[in-house]
Amino acid sequence: MIQTNPYSRLSVPRRRLFGGFMTTSAQVIYRCPEGKTCEIVSIVLANVHSGSESVTIHHCLPNESPADSNALYYQNSLSSKTTTVDDTRKFLTSGESIQALASAASRIVLHIYGIES
Repeated sequence: MIQTNPYSRLSVPRRRLFGGFMTTSAQVIYRCPEGKTCEIVSIVLANVHSGSESVTIHHCLPNESPADSNALYYQNSLSSKTTTVDDTRKFLTSGESIQALASAASRIVLHIYGIES
């Protein structure tokens, strides 16, 4: 008899949780749904502009606002026409959110991939 691990995430598909341009004010780009947990498996940042831009990304608890104390990236500079990939896993529980902003609107594209279960 083959036994499977009920806690294995291999059967849960990874999907894009967010994709789009960042703005100049902090916005919720992903919130873990009620009753679920989420594993962020990849964050991709692409600077599509001809100059350097900076990004700030926060991992906020429910009802928490972006602050220095919850920053994952704080004013990180991205050179012109570059892409950065972060495959460090991040875990969110119900109601937690990822919030982000950039130094200029419509110049940084952000994609977040993960698993909800």
